[in-house]
This record gives sequence, C-alpha cells and structure tokens, in this order.
Amino acid sequence: MSKAKVVGLSVVAVIVLLSWGITRTGAQQEAAKGKTAESPKGYYEKLKAIWKEFDDEGKRLGLDRAGLKAKYPTPEIRLCPLLRTVPGGTSDVVVEGKFAPGTKFLFETYNNVDTENEQVSTSGYNAKIHVDSEAWPGAARLHAITATSNKECMPLYIGGKYQWELTAKNGWIIKIRTMDERFIPPKGKNRMRMMPQPICQVEFYRQGETAPFEVREIELSLDNGTSQGGYSGSLKDPKAGKESAAEQERKRQEFGCNSLNFRRAGSGVQGGMSCGPKINWLDITGGTMKFLGD
Repeated sequence: MSKAKVVGLSVVAVIVLLSWGITRTGAQQEAAKGKTAESPKGYYEKLKAIWKEFDDEGKRLGLDRAGLKAKYPTPEIRLCPLLRTVPGGTSDVVVEGKFAPGTKFLFETYNNVDTENEQVSTSGYNAKIHVDSEAWPGAARLHAITATSNKECMPLYIGGKYQWELTAKNGWIIKIRTMDERFIPPKGKNRMRMMPQPICQVEFYRQGETAPFEVREIELSLDNGTSQGGYSGSLKDPKAGKESAAEQERKRQEFGCNSLNFRRAGSGVQGGMSCGPKINWLDITGGTMKFLGD
C-alpha cells in the first residue's frame, strides 16, 4: 500500500462541511506569504508546488490561463460527509463530485495527518486518514485543486476531551478543561453541520496557590483551530452570589476578564485575555495541551 505524508495547515475546523471555492489569485497571495506561526504545516509550500506543476504544463503545451481553465474545469464537490475522530484515530474519508483528470487533492491542517490508499477519479476522492496522537481539536479541510481553481470542504472533525494549562504574563495559571464536547452525530446523506463549540471550565490560579481564585465557563470556538491553530470565546459571568455591590465592583476592577483567545505557537501557546480596568489586556505567554480521551 502506498502511503503519502500529508502535513497541512488547518485540519480544520469550521466544520460546516461546506464546500466553497476560493480563487487561485487569493490563495496565491496567501501562498506567497509562506509559512508563518499562523499558517498550516507545509500546506502553502505544497500548494505552490502544485500550481508550479500546472504552470509548467501550461508553458509546455502552449496554453494560457483560458486554455488551462478549459483543460481543467472548476471542481464540483457534491457530497462531503463529516466524520468524527480523535487524536491517534483513523477515518475513511469519501468525497463525491466532478473532477477533471489531473485534479490534485491536498489536506490543509494544523495537525499532522497521514493519508493511505488514496484513490482519485473523475467522480470522487477517498483515502484512509491517520490523525497524529498529539493533534489538537479542529477539522481537516480538503482542497481539490486545478490550474485555476481551488474548491474545499470539511470531511473530518477531530474531537474528544482536552485540557490546556496556560501561563499568563502576570504569573496566573489558567486551566481549561472540556466539560461537554457538544458534538451531535450528523444525520442524512449529506450530513452537513457546523463545528461544535464545546463548553469548558476555566480555573484561574495565582502563582504558588493550589486553589483557584476564580472559576468561569467558556463556550470555546474551534473555527480558528483549522485555519490559524487558535481558539477563542467569551467567559460567562459567574452565578449571582451574596456578595455586596462593592465587592462585585472590586472584582470587576481587579479581574473582570471577559474573553480569552489562544493558539499554538511552535511547541507552546500564545494568546491573551481582555480583562478589567486594572489589567486591561493580559498576554498568554506559554502553555500545554493534553488529550484526555474520547
């Protein structure tokens, strides 16, 4: 069995198993930027290599852009079922549509994925996908690429339960843990869905302390886990207690954090929080992620 290593930018995530097209011009602008901290692993390099191959073919055959477009019509993605897997898991991806001979397929993801037994025809694409055991939650975006077009869909969602431990610039430790993944298995032939937004518990610790001084919940958006390796959400206000108005105002001034975003940066984590008047913006300077299970 042939095995090809596909390391891509966003094993993404919007999982709107949508299939919308992005023009080659726009994608070329992104590809020209090269690999950055916010771009997928190797995706743009592979994309540039694919389009160079098409350009070289056009020169060899004496075809201009119109000629290449006639030879390679825009791909049509008609069916792109959403599959759920977890880090270390395997899924059989099947995409149906209409593809000109010579159409190239490429996964865009922030995680490492291996493809095995890739089969490409004018009516579809299928392959066995192996997800890295250290993958973060999100989705895998599959691109169908021709000389002048780039169509995409989301056939794979990487779910499960996770825990992050982040370090803030002021010394706080922030622990985020999945409470409810909120994934509902899609039904029907097309099985198109939005990516779930898991509910997580967020605990805030001062340096050297073992008990959290603040506990909140967050509805974590995974959409940027695909394209930028990032996650974000608004911190829910705590349930009303018996604290006086003065005490509540003191907490708002000293804490008052209302939103959180973070993304992987190399082997670490970067991000920030919007907080109360005494803090304003608080940088996230490091952190780790741990997969807790299905």
